[in-house]
Formats: sequence, C-alpha cells, structure tokens
Amino acid sequence: MLTPEALYERRFALTLLERTLAALQDQYAQAGQARLFDALKGRLSGDGDERAHKEVAEALGMRVEAVKTATSRLYDRYERLLREEVARTVARVEDVDEELRSLLLSLSGEPGAGDDPRGPSREGG
Repeated sequence: MLTPEALYERRFALTLLERTLAALQDQYAQAGQARLFDALKGRLSGDGDERAHKEVAEALGMRVEAVKTATSRLYDRYERLLREEVARTVARVEDVDEELRSLLLSLSGEPGAGDDPRGPSREGG
C-alpha cells in the first residue's frame, strides 16, 4: 500500500504528464498535424494503442520512413515539453533531472517512492 506522500507524488507525476501531452497536442493542432498526433500519441502513453508505422503511413498517405521520423520528433518534443513542465516545479534548473527520476519512480509504484525525508523538492511544496 502506498503512503499518502507516495500517492501525492504519483498524482503529481500524472498531472505533469497530462499537461505535457495536452501542450504537445496543442502544438500539433496549431501546426495542422492533429491527425498525425492522434495516430502516434499511443506510443507516448504506453496504453497499448500503438499503431504500426505501416498502418499509420497508409492511413495518412505518408511513407513509412516519414512516419518513423515523425515518431522520433514526437518523442523529442514530448521530452522537451516534459522537461519544461518539470523545470517550472523546481527551485533550481539543476534539479530537473533529479525531479524527473523521482517522478518516474513515483509512477512505478516502487516502495520508497515519494518518501524522501528531505521533503518535496518543488517550489512551494
């Protein structure tokens, strides 16, 4: 059973991931690439909705190589946006990597996640 602190950390991590995904979806929509985002977003969430590159290519009228490139760019954009979201939650930019590791650990549900005796590393936390 997770401690209240671990539950808080897990919910916080999920909120950051949701905000990051929403920001990424907005970027794709503004660029006129909403269909591409919808076809590839399952690769980010790991929810089992990963369509094969060939299937996406056929559905969008693209070459498989172009879909692979688009997938790589999606991952890169997602990582950059997630780092920006995390950077807004920590006092120092040097703490971003540590906070990312902590957030990923809290999502894994492993014992000890969220139990840092130093307390939260986020501003105002």
